[in-house]
Amino acid sequence: MKLLTSRSCAVIVALGLMPSQGMAQRNNALLRKPLQPLTPSKRGVVFKASDAREFGKQCSRQSPTGWWSPVAPSKAEIKAVEAALPLWIKSHQLNDWKASFATYYYQYGALVRGKKRLIYVNALAADDGMNDKDQLWRRIPTIVCDGGRSFWGIEYDVTAKRFQNASFNGRI
Repeated sequence: MKLLTSRSCAVIVALGLMPSQGMAQRNNALLRKPLQPLTPSKRGVVFKASDAREFGKQCSRQSPTGWWSPVAPSKAEIKAVEAALPLWIKSHQLNDWKASFATYYYQYGALVRGKKRLIYVNALAADDGMNDKDQLWRRIPTIVCDGGRSFWGIEYDVTAKRFQNASFNGRI
């Protein structure tokens, strides 16, 4: 897989493309972006709306719909998500998908659909190149083309305290 970047989003594709000189310059610019604040678990980051809207541009799974809230997820909201997420993962082990909370990094953004406030969770397999020394996953929203069960997203309804609309980048 290769890391390709747009102006504000990282895209990984399963192609054997060599990065261009322009892409290398964009990657260097991305490395200058500040690291996003870590969540209580240290496995996730919270993005403000201007960056989180990139999660709506998925190429291998259903994209979240609605508009991105100008108010980023609060610490309390993320604590609720991260308390419930390990249980959701454990109860949704399908086929040979044997995952745990610790096998992923998480990127969060606040989404509003109708009158519902949702937290979008963008999950990235920690062992699939995300554990890089530059920690790009903490700097920019990451969109992966292909990648199967290693990359997925889900919405958390803040009021109902439940997950909905899980979508994987391939069959699990």
